Amino acid sequence: MRASGAVLVVTRRKPFGWFVPTRFEVIGESPSKTGEGLSTPSRAGGWPGEIVRERETSRAECGTRRQLDGCATDEHDAGHVMQFALHGVGSGSTVRPEPLAAVARKAEQLGYESLWIPEHLAVPLEMRTPYPYAADGRFPGGARAALHDPFVALAYVAAVTERIKLGTGVFVLPLRHAVSVAKSVASLDVLSGGRLLFGVGVGWLAEEFEVMDASFADRAARTREAIRMMKTLWTDDAPSFAGRFHRFPAIGFDPKPVQKPHPPIILGGESLAALRRAAEVGDGWYGAHHSPESVRRPLAALRNSCEACGRDFARMEIMTGLLPGVGRDLDTVRRFADVGVHRLVVFAPGFTPRARFESDLFPTLERFADEVIARY
Repeated sequence: MRASGAVLVVTRRKPFGWFVPTRFEVIGESPSKTGEGLSTPSRAGGWPGEIVRERETSRAECGTRRQLDGCATDEHDAGHVMQFALHGVGSGSTVRPEPLAAVARKAEQLGYESLWIPEHLAVPLEMRTPYPYAADGRFPGGARAALHDPFVALAYVAAVTERIKLGTGVFVLPLRHAVSVAKSVASLDVLSGGRLLFGVGVGWLAEEFEVMDASFADRAARTREAIRMMKTLWTDDAPSFAGRFHRFPAIGFDPKPVQKPHPPIILGGESLAALRRAAEVGDGWYGAHHSPESVRRPLAALRNSCEACGRDFARMEIMTGLLPGVGRDLDTVRRFADVGVHRLVVFAPGFTPRARFESDLFPTLERFADEVIARY
């Protein structure tokens, strides 16, 4: 038997449907040494003869453990734990390995739940298509914005961290062949120990599709089918598929992702069509920039879409960025939680110059962790 006090890490299904680590503590030895008659131990994963109990997480541990334990610190979040994320990681000032690792480690240390990397494959110097998430239509960072391949960059982040989740925010799926994407997703989920959050979008930049010789007009239909096909690859022992855009006979496709049935697929987009798509084939929705008031409208549309296609809205993972001017305080976070948001994107480190990390970025991340994360 393991020593009393040893901590077991087993998996438990969380509300959105994925299996996440849960800790149990060995507290003694069964008199029979067979484990017979024990209730919690066998389900918790204890060895025969061990008596275990679910380990409580103290408030002091919450900042560094909320990624794994989903700990609650007061009555408000006992049933709804808000998670906090950083976006713009792996771009701008964090495009080089040293600052990228420094931001990732700092975020993990402070209790931020996830890091999200933006991506575009090829941004034309002259863009006719306006950026849909800015009032002036200008693409953040411009055509020469430094943007990594997200799977390569997140694999690097996985190697220099232990717990923080890794998100693509969002990946323009219809620019690539979906079988290749499915392989990258599975590999990253395996090598990161099941930390990938797969954010997906259909794309908005028509000129980028022209560069890749990819059809822009049917990108939404291709994305829906690609997601269905990738789920088949991730879950079937001998996957095969016959669709409008993808077709192949039974193949071997391993390794499978660590998360079951697959990493969460969180679809971006603000249009009614995007919300319907999230309801049909996604596990969650990623809003661009919202206040607690403005997010109510897309969430109502998403709920209606879920009902129309027989999906359970309560199992959808809802996240959003903040509208400019929206406060990053405990009251605002609670108002977001009250309307059904589960994850807030609160900072974008890539827009802070590297020279200001120690004087500006890190103190800002620390203040938010102390004033909001540790108290929520």
